[in-house]
Amino acid sequence: MAAHHILDKTRELILSSGFWHDSILLVLGAAGGAMLSTWYAIKAQKPKLIISGSGSGGNQQTHCWNITISNLPSFLGNYLYGELALEIRGSLHLKDSKSHYPVYWDPEHVQNITIEPGQQHSLVLFHWKNTKSGYFIFDGSNEPVAQFQNPRLEFILTIIDRLDRITDFHFVVEFDDTNLEETPQLNLIFPDTLVERYRRFKRGFKFFRSAFRLRQ
Repeated sequence: MAAHHILDKTRELILSSGFWHDSILLVLGAAGGAMLSTWYAIKAQKPKLIISGSGSGGNQQTHCWNITISNLPSFLGNYLYGELALEIRGSLHLKDSKSHYPVYWDPEHVQNITIEPGQQHSLVLFHWKNTKSGYFIFDGSNEPVAQFQNPRLEFILTIIDRLDRITDFHFVVEFDDTNLEETPQLNLIFPDTLVERYRRFKRGFKFFRSAFRLRQ
């Protein structure tokens, strides 16, 4: 009798909509958790190279512009400790051009370096001299190998590590040499990364929520 009662209760449970709803949620939760764990493991084992800044320096005679490359692996917008970015090197080229020019790390002026997780390094992109028109890419011996004079150009910086993993950075250069008595301005314009977009969205959402609370 007790066994028959248990069987009836089990049948009712299985036929109820709540049972299948909870079961599906459990399966989906387990699958989602497994996917996130796998994704996290993959992210933690790979270096992540990002542009974390840019700058310039010099005087009225010479000037150079550089960007800062950081090795910052992340997971869902949060940074985590990852692997070394081994022997990375960079080359620069105009969009839709097949000519690639090696660029060098500052201040060592070497082509290959290793960036540890959480660390950064500066990569020199362009030089300018007051006796020349336009701006240049220089080779390892500080000799110009490419000259650009257009007021606006789109470039692609390609970073390759020892395992031949490629990271491309697209950016626009706006060059203004109208006032030849001063150092011309060269502005590097980078599109936002996914992390930056996520952070901007989160800041906007927090601002909206706080404003809504104040109204209440």
